[in-house]
Amino acid sequence: MTKQQYDIYGEMAEEVDDFTKLSGRYPRQATNERRIPLDVVEKVDLGPKDTCLDIGCGPGNIAIPLSFLVEEVVAVDNPSTIDQLEERFPNAGNLDTKRGNFLELDFGREFDTIVAY
Repeated sequence: MTKQQYDIYGEMAEEVDDFTKLSGRYPRQATNERRIPLDVVEKVDLGPKDTCLDIGCGPGNIAIPLSFLVEEVVAVDNPSTIDQLEERFPNAGNLDTKRGNFLELDFGREFDTIVAY
């Protein structure tokens, strides 16, 4: 994604109030979208001691449920979507948010799993 595309996505995120749409899905996919976190857990065998990096987390549709199933989730995305995630899920405990392009961030650590859904 170019910087221009990244910036446009951030501007769009400020205008969209439907979390399913903001995640790049159609509203009719909302019910199926709720199944994604458990599908991820099953496919990559995530457990309660695992750490997970969610790249492009959007408003947290996957990161929030994963945070209940693993030790820690670090969610990274455009500041506009991170703002929505934090408003939606304040005091998240083991859900740490990072604003910015994941290619430009230094996490200073490793993760058991990286999700880019």
